[in-house]
Amino acid sequence: MSHSPSANRLSERFRTARLTSRRQPAVETRDRTPTGNIRDRAIDTLNLEQARADVLPFVPDPDALTLWSRAFFHDVTRPIVLV
Repeated sequence: MSHSPSANRLSERFRTARLTSRRQPAVETRDRTPTGNIRDRAIDTLNLEQARADVLPFVPDPDALTLWSRAFFHDVTRPIVLV
């Protein structure tokens, strides 16, 4: 699956930010349930159709929302550490 140029730029910016970040979090907040951490559980239960409908009025190119999937949100939020 090919992402749009803007999605590719966003993914690259997340990777770059992660690689250049010198600050390490003191504590990582994790949910100890078998389903994983809080962020993963939120993404896994997200109603993607409702989320698309919610942002559609604010998006100039609705086709950009076609790349939204649970895998996409897991990929772009992986570098973010909840503390």
